[in-house]
Amino acid sequence: MIIKEFRVILPISVEELQVGQLYSVAEASKNADRRRERSGVLKNGTIREGWGERGQYTHKIYHLQSKVPSFVRMLAPASALNIHEKAWNAYPYCRTDRQTEERRGGVTALNSQGTEITHFAVDT
Repeated sequence: MIIKEFRVILPISVEELQVGQLYSVAEASKNADRRRERSGVLKNGTIREGWGERGQYTHKIYHLQSKVPSFVRMLAPASALNIHEKAWNAYPYCRTDRQTEERRGGVTALNSQGTEITHFAVDT
């Protein structure tokens, strides 16, 4: 399996990107609170990655029962409508994993185990 990653070069610095991303997250959280969307932060803390960058680790759970049509709620198990998001943000390096409770620890979104990925290409 070949996975390709496409990167877009932006005309801003890493520091400006970090400030903009923090602002966007704060605004999204504020808007979600207004709409009474349920989500929760299970873990939030500071990390230091192997490359020396300090960053933020968060583990959140999103409850999507109120966001899907009623026929989906009837067909899907309740645990399939809970999304776990784990994010490691150490600018300029970021990683985010999202899984449902039904699929946690199982096959990836690409229907493969991690060991099956043989090539990873990055295009800039």
